[in-house]
Amino acid sequence: MLQRIVSLDPFVNNKSVKVVHNAKFELKFLLQNEVELKGQIFDSMYADKLLHAGIRGHSSTLEHLAQFYLKRPLDKEQQNSDWSGDLTADQLAYAAVDAEILLPLREKLISRLKSQKLIEVAQLEFDCVWAMAQMELAGIRLEVDRWQNYCQLIQQNIGQYQAKLQRHCAEWSQKEGQPINLRSTQQLQAALALLGIQVKSTKQSTLEATKSDSVVVANLLQYKHWQSQNSKYADKILKSVHPETNRIHAEYRQLGTDTGRLFCSNPPLQQIPTQQQVRSCFVPTEGNRFIIADYSQIELRVAAQISQDQRMIEAYQNGEDLHRLTASLLTETSITEVTDEQRQAAKAVNFGLLFAMEAKGLRSYALKTYGVEMSLERASRFKQRFFDNYAGFAAFLQNSANRKVKQLRTLSGRIRHFTQGYASLPNALNTPIQGSAADIIKRALADLPAQLIDTRAQIVACIHDEIIIEVKREAC
Repeated sequence: MLQRIVSLDPFVNNKSVKVVHNAKFELKFLLQNEVELKGQIFDSMYADKLLHAGIRGHSSTLEHLAQFYLKRPLDKEQQNSDWSGDLTADQLAYAAVDAEILLPLREKLISRLKSQKLIEVAQLEFDCVWAMAQMELAGIRLEVDRWQNYCQLIQQNIGQYQAKLQRHCAEWSQKEGQPINLRSTQQLQAALALLGIQVKSTKQSTLEATKSDSVVVANLLQYKHWQSQNSKYADKILKSVHPETNRIHAEYRQLGTDTGRLFCSNPPLQQIPTQQQVRSCFVPTEGNRFIIADYSQIELRVAAQISQDQRMIEAYQNGEDLHRLTASLLTETSITEVTDEQRQAAKAVNFGLLFAMEAKGLRSYALKTYGVEMSLERASRFKQRFFDNYAGFAAFLQNSANRKVKQLRTLSGRIRHFTQGYASLPNALNTPIQGSAADIIKRALADLPAQLIDTRAQIVACIHDEIIIEVKREAC
């Protein structure tokens, strides 16, 4: 098979533009067989996705694009046939049509991209495909023993909080003549009612609103947290380790979100808890080390640029820590006297209010994401002081709230459509800020493969604003 693939060199090892549908899939196949693809890529799938970002129900399959742009039906019957042996005449004809149709499709897409002023964004996405393919092939190593220790911790915590809750709910169990089922919303509501705690549901958001008032609810939230860790990550991460490479090869989707931010799945590495105990399970191969590039406060910096808030801009120009500055402004404390706890609370406020959270939502977000407890009154006070001190961002937010738009763009020109009504305020903030930050990350990812060619280093993961590179220790 390798000998046949190498014969493609005259076609792929040149500077001409390569038109591909779902280029990451093809690149991974070629890279695994040590075939070098040179020249720029035009990915018809990503071009169409850019044109239809936010539009529900639109498919970017080649079959649909052929019909949508060219009015040409594609017979996909041969797609699921057996391609492992000598190819039949029907299979060859099918493959030829799939290849041939890409050239006229490209012309239609280029015309649309130009009319929507998306050429530069499209080129960014095409350039980024190389990094995505290499990153998925490289994968990241999991220290299995450490992860199993974390799984044991999860089980210990589940057992600990389950025992506490059984004691809390003893009155209900005695009344009903059976142990309470902690997964039953109806039973939990009844048991909490016996304890004088009335809740409309046992959802996390509802329970968080009463946490500071009840040890029972606090324990229930902890129980739900560890159950969630167990169901989302524990065994699923272990099962994701490839039996041959002993690494996790997650799937990264460049346009997995409407804002353009990367989306990781199988498994969702970007959602794994950030605690050191968890992150220490992901390690380089022996003799290697990780080099991690972290874009510090990237979304806040983008927000400062878009809103032109002078206080934020001056803080960054002077090399100040914006979280510490915000903490000083919120608590009316000298910036030199801000504590770590105050900075952590300010971090929650900065990122929470960046996307128009109300005081109640800010309170829940602070607790869930940063472990910061604040009363509703304190959250309201912090919100008011934040906007009083960052007047430029407050004006930008108000302007965004007043606008009725069906289309938003990032700083690089990426479009997000809203076909079901107008953009909500959170979307009006989230799209340009998070989307522009995503474009910056993608620019780095697009440039990295060429820079790493002679280094034996490889990109192994991208976790939100962090790019993780694995390299030989002696090369550092």
